[in-house]
Amino acid sequence: MFKDILRLTKHSAVYGVGNILSRALGFLLLPLYTNFLVPEEYAKAILLFTYLAFLNVIFLYGMDTTFLRFYILKDENNKPEEIFSTAYISLIISTTVFCSIMYIFSGDFSRLVFHNNRFQYLIHLAVIIIFFDTLSVLPFLILRAEEKSKQFVVLKFFVISINLLLNIIFVAVMKMGVKGIFISNAISSFLSLIFVLNIIINKLRFRFSKKLYITLLKF
Repeated sequence: MFKDILRLTKHSAVYGVGNILSRALGFLLLPLYTNFLVPEEYAKAILLFTYLAFLNVIFLYGMDTTFLRFYILKDENNKPEEIFSTAYISLIISTTVFCSIMYIFSGDFSRLVFHNNRFQYLIHLAVIIIFFDTLSVLPFLILRAEEKSKQFVVLKFFVISINLLLNIIFVAVMKMGVKGIFISNAISSFLSLIFVLNIIINKLRFRFSKKLYITLLKF
């Protein structure tokens, strides 16, 4: 029991560091944005990121929590690879559909967010960000479920560092404004998925269990 508590404490502490690093990115980028962006551009970035936060919940539709529960408490009827494959394939399909809708109707989304359709390019970049972010969630959850906390934090640190560096290059050096922010995030989101690609390859089987999927949706 004591060993289990120590193990849980250690991994929780490491994940806590990862969360702190994620929060620190916004803190570190704040001086950059306020010095190199006019208030109107910064407001556009904040507004669109707020919408992305809500869309992230919709795109995952609870599958992250559900997957973690069933993956950790797996039984003899459901193998880990089957749980991951069913959940991940469902996310691939739904994310592709949602992102396609957003891309096709980018003008309408631009009017919804910015009250005009001149910022479709930002919607396109937002689509890229949320696509790769959504498909990166389950592989990172596998690292948590398998208690690979150090690998989890190292990968998160690389993604955050790349995001910070790209923001400096595109916003401060190249003076790309709010577009530079979303290009930076799109690239770092893509690299985040690349970093966990080996996990996807090792766990993904092209088998979809309809029965298991219904169970996941019910949960």
